[in-house]
Amino acid sequence: MDIAEMRTRLRRDLKDVVATTQTPTTVDGCDALWTAVAPNSVTLDTTNKQQGTASMKADINQGHETGLVCYHDIAALDLTGYHWARFWVRCTSDLAAGDLQLALDDTVGCVSPVKSLDIPALVADVWHEHQVVLGDTSGLGAVVAVGLSVAVDQGPMSVWLDNIRALKDTYKWDDTDLDRHIAHALKDLSYHAPYEMSADLATTPGSRDVDIATLTERVRVLAIEYPVGQYPPRYQRFSLWQDTVTLLGEVVPDGSDCRVHYGKLHTLDSEGSTVPPHLEDLLLVGAQGYALRAYASYAVDRGQPDFRAGHESALETSRELLADFRGGLRRVGRHGRVRRSSLYLPAGEVVDQSGAAGP
Repeated sequence: MDIAEMRTRLRRDLKDVVATTQTPTTVDGCDALWTAVAPNSVTLDTTNKQQGTASMKADINQGHETGLVCYHDIAALDLTGYHWARFWVRCTSDLAAGDLQLALDDTVGCVSPVKSLDIPALVADVWHEHQVVLGDTSGLGAVVAVGLSVAVDQGPMSVWLDNIRALKDTYKWDDTDLDRHIAHALKDLSYHAPYEMSADLATTPGSRDVDIATLTERVRVLAIEYPVGQYPPRYQRFSLWQDTVTLLGEVVPDGSDCRVHYGKLHTLDSEGSTVPPHLEDLLLVGAQGYALRAYASYAVDRGQPDFRAGHESALETSRELLADFRGGLRRVGRHGRVRRSSLYLPAGEVVDQSGAAGP
């Protein structure tokens, strides 16, 4: 799992608690006259409309089979990152999905559309508000024209368009916010179940002190093995002060390497993650809890009714999630805790207890 996948999972779960909103941008209100492509004609219909002062009415005349019917040049719009196109449409004929298309172009006159959207099926003489997926919007950085095209010839007919909008899903959390909450939970997880590492560090002859400053993002020192390479391993008692460990055993280092077993912070980035798969769900719970707690605090700060509406639910959910997260961390910490033990030899001869001696 990498950071992008974690964001996706987190955003999906957060949507179950705090819904996303759709932010609209008007592409064309259809209140101004479009330009017809011969042999067709265009008028403004101030009676048969859905909003504003008028709708665009295109009369597709005999002789036009397929292609651009009419267009309207607009002020440049950047629609990259948008997800949907929504518009009102009406026709005098029953049409199947894809018979008509809504075109978006980065060239005036709509002569070479960069996006042609199939208009869903229409029932004759009924207004329909349709929402269609924009798909890849990388080419919609400077839309300057919108047009109506015929993809499948259905003969002469009239088509009305009104209130063409582009919409994008607006999440309560952008990537920067999500990354901050993920990092918070990841740090907590690391303190309870750190990423286990080992490093061989040089000792100083005659000194019990070992410098471990090179062990960056260190959470804790778990064990120190000295001398290295023996079986069973010889673990030394030690004390830790800042970036120095002091070996407390009988052996005094002679300059050879010691092996430091330590835990460090987990990483989660575009290259991948050091978090074990069985702990990913726990990390997700923590990140979700921190995100909802921040959202609830923001709602209180705004002090507006629409923000306060979901505040109590988000706050209560964040408390439940963080309680579950901390409980999971305690369980993980107990499971992964290093236990001290000593190797010893029996005090006397081992007695065979497989049978009983007679009198």
